[in-house]
Amino acid sequence: MVTTLSDKKLSPVFGTLAFVGAILAYFYQDAVSNGVKITVRRSMSCTAKRAFQAVSDFDVMPKISSDILKYDFVDDPPMHLNMRFSETRKMGSSDVLVTNLQVTEYDNNDKSPHARMVADTHGTIWDTTFDVVRNNSSGDQEVILEIAMHARAHQLMPKLLNPIMQVLFRFGLNSHIDQVKIWCEKEQQEK
Repeated sequence: MVTTLSDKKLSPVFGTLAFVGAILAYFYQDAVSNGVKITVRRSMSCTAKRAFQAVSDFDVMPKISSDILKYDFVDDPPMHLNMRFSETRKMGSSDVLVTNLQVTEYDNNDKSPHARMVADTHGTIWDTTFDVVRNNSSGDQEVILEIAMHARAHQLMPKLLNPIMQVLFRFGLNSHIDQVKIWCEKEQQEK
């Protein structure tokens, strides 16, 4: 006996699979065409200055993430607009990744500091913004840190792999922002 798509028992299964496949194909195609966009946010009990320091101060960042091995500077620190630097980071157990970054936007004000860093590596332009805003409902000691990463591939393999890898990218960003939150709140409690 040959089973066909019109078989009453299999038609709902095939219809559901086709529908889910069409939705997945649409989102995958969009990620291939427009890049992967990931945004993570955390509310933190600290000042805006402290939260921004955690993502922009070269002395503080390695204290938060043990994966950061060192920084090499083309321009002298502290961080400023158009600054170029290299970050050496441990990936996994033994791999080391060196990323060349440029600060394309930088505003270290007291109310809502902002920075944007761009890197072109592994066939992808990694465009990441860091924004700190005060949580209006909680006063000066409660802020929201938002990290938004847009990975736009310009080579074939990353165009195909980045949409699949976005789960790992999101995991990494969530892990990083959680480490930042712990550090900021720990430092705030010690004061």
